[in-house]
Amino acid sequence: EIYGSAFPSVAVEDWVRSQAMLSDHLGIRKYAAIIGGSLGGMQVIQWSISYSEKLHSAICIAGAPKLSAQNIAFNEVARHSITSDPNFFEGRYL
Repeated sequence: EIYGSAFPSVAVEDWVRSQAMLSDHLGIRKYAAIIGGSLGGMQVIQWSISYSEKLHSAICIAGAPKLSAQNIAFNEVARHSITSDPNFFEGRYL
């Protein structure tokens, strides 16, 4: 099915939950370490919160547990640049 702009909203917690489900499916019981930077660092933090029993070590590089006002502003600038595209069609490219 083609979702287009109707694709459900997902967050870091959703991504990490799907990663943990894949780990379970693959039979991975515990990681020696997980590491990530920026958005990957936010996933490391979420792994540490939600699945600490599955980690020996977690290394977060340039990640934050929440966005600052500056981060939110940068995200808004990025969203505006996408939605201002004359071919955006409210996200319904197809």
